[in-house]
Amino acid sequence: MTVLRRLFDSLPWWRLRPAPHLLAEQPGLDDPARHVMAAATNDIALAVIYTPTGATLRLNLPDGRAGEWFNPRTGESCPTGRGTSPRPADRLTTPDESDWVLVLRA
Repeated sequence: MTVLRRLFDSLPWWRLRPAPHLLAEQPGLDDPARHVMAAATNDIALAVIYTPTGATLRLNLPDGRAGEWFNPRTGESCPTGRGTSPRPADRLTTPDESDWVLVLRA
């Protein structure tokens, strides 16, 4: 929890609102243990997406977002492997099969 606290202390978390529309598909429809949660600011300048298991996420986001995977177990971050966020309905895959937080900023 301390690791996640540090992440959210670095973000304007109070501006985040549920944003399930950012997911082009919900992996947790058939398996609740894989339910992905998404939140974003109203202007989508910041999006935070949590996946409890490793997954390939299909997202509906505008271009121009810098992205990073945040490891909630260690506090380490790594780039998504792209300079900007995916095009609408593009795919991003977690670095491994554990839980991850995807942070996308405009």
